[in-house]
Amino acid sequence: MTREELISKREAFWDTAPSYSGREEVWAALRLCCEAETLDVSQSILDTTNIILPTGNLADGCYDELGNQYKIPIYCYVEPKNLIEASTSKSTTTLTTLENKPNAESQPTSSNEPQFTLIARLSTGSDLKLNSSTNTTMKHLKDQVLEKSNLNNDAGNKVRLRVFHLGKQLEDNLTVGKAGLGDGDLIQVMVSVLPQ
Repeated sequence: MTREELISKREAFWDTAPSYSGREEVWAALRLCCEAETLDVSQSILDTTNIILPTGNLADGCYDELGNQYKIPIYCYVEPKNLIEASTSKSTTTLTTLENKPNAESQPTSSNEPQFTLIARLSTGSDLKLNSSTNTTMKHLKDQVLEKSNLNNDAGNKVRLRVFHLGKQLEDNLTVGKAGLGDGDLIQVMVSVLPQ
């Protein structure tokens, strides 16, 4: 894993974690705690927000004063010792120029493949219904999101889309079938408009 992939993985977790359970202000405090420079600062944040850490390990779970549980993956607060150089890895995150985006219907599907609908919940607040089959890739789903949403109002902007299911980021080359998605399942799509 490269440092860029680690940062991306951390961002993916912090972007999606508050939407599942718990209170947003506690998630924000936990993020500050994980990103603090020293252990003393982290402990101060935990103390002032009344977060209880029974085992002393965030990965085992911690609790707010209402009893909500918060589990944080270890990669969010521990630097791996085996990070590789960025030049040896390729990122699968897609940047799409809206004026040059491909047609979302261009992915070939076999006529005997069962077709079904996925629901894409965009970080902008809207939901979209996407046509899919087990061989549809996440890249194709992103293309459908760009085509069906009104993200193309400002032609030429680069939009970064990240697809998540149950808190896990799904890479572009992953198929719907391999991701374990089926009819009516919900995916989250984080939308970032990048400056030109």
